[in-house]
Amino acid sequence: MRLTDVEARDLLSFDTLQLSDLPQTLVVVGPNGGGKTNLLRLLQIVAVAIDRAATFSQDAYRALVRFAASRRLGAARADISSVRLGITFTESWERELLASFVRAAIASGILRDTPTNADASGSIAWVRQHVSQTALTPLSSGAIVVDFVDAATGPWAIGYEFDVDGERFRWVLDGPQSRGALMRAADAGRLDLPSYPIAQKLDLDEHRVPSQPFTLADLLPPPGEARAVTLDAGPQWAGLTREFAALAGIALEQTQRNGFSLADVLHVVLSRALVLLGDLREPPRMEYTVEEVASDSSPADGSRIPVRLFRLKNGNAADRRQFAAIQDLFKRLTGRTFDIALASPPPGHGEEPAANLQISSDNEQF
Repeated sequence: MRLTDVEARDLLSFDTLQLSDLPQTLVVVGPNGGGKTNLLRLLQIVAVAIDRAATFSQDAYRALVRFAASRRLGAARADISSVRLGITFTESWERELLASFVRAAIASGILRDTPTNADASGSIAWVRQHVSQTALTPLSSGAIVVDFVDAATGPWAIGYEFDVDGERFRWVLDGPQSRGALMRAADAGRLDLPSYPIAQKLDLDEHRVPSQPFTLADLLPPPGEARAVTLDAGPQWAGLTREFAALAGIALEQTQRNGFSLADVLHVVLSRALVLLGDLREPPRMEYTVEEVASDSSPADGSRIPVRLFRLKNGNAADRRQFAAIQDLFKRLTGRTFDIALASPPPGHGEEPAANLQISSDNEQF
């Protein structure tokens, strides 16, 4: 895999960022505070988002919540903060992993409603013959997109976008829309989009074998529709599922999952190709247990900076003087004021006791 582009909008310290046609070797230099570390954090956000979409990890979920709170200071609440990472599959095993997933997903869509004792050999043979790396070439170059939407339907939307004949498509990985839905990018904001299984759009004979060779157009929906392209568990196509799992390094006998999506493909590719080294401190979070607020924290732990500020503000006289000095330095550096206080927990908060902190700057709350 090779990184080709990095874009960001209203996220971390970036108003707009666009780095295109990245070379294979890139050295980034700049002054302190210029955004070098935040550039790496954009890659970290994408990696965490794919981890969440593929594994449903609670640690990844909590990390995404913290990143969702890292919108650029001064960004309008209605704006979407986003990061977009362009990638190209450069290795044969990456392209074969993608093709293996699509083969199994198509077989899953064709055979899902058939009796378990039905003869599926014709459908499996068709998939093996026609769904190739070459047929799926446009899918091998695209962009992972993470939008922080701050909406009632969820705090983020994660997708994989690619172009075919000048049209852009989005494959939903996680978010308010159905996971695995493939749609035109122009329809990505619609929640009322009808989604059809791929089997409904193939011309199948009485043995559920497509009458025509596969083309990528079979996957791509027209405007106003979506295609459901996921790999569900089933005995008729279990051989294709095992082939995909073997390439992905997934131990089927140990996992309790009954389905997979394109996120699993991207998770494997990113985990093998993207290595982040260095002091990437976690972004600040705003919710803590009572025990965390009661104990001091290291200044090196970026995720607990709000706790440290809150304890200084409400500490002894020396702590309060230090907090006032921090406020003064912040104003001299940014021209803005800031404060921190306890806030009401969000609606639907669980029973576990927690402290929610709120930072405000010039009467704006974050």
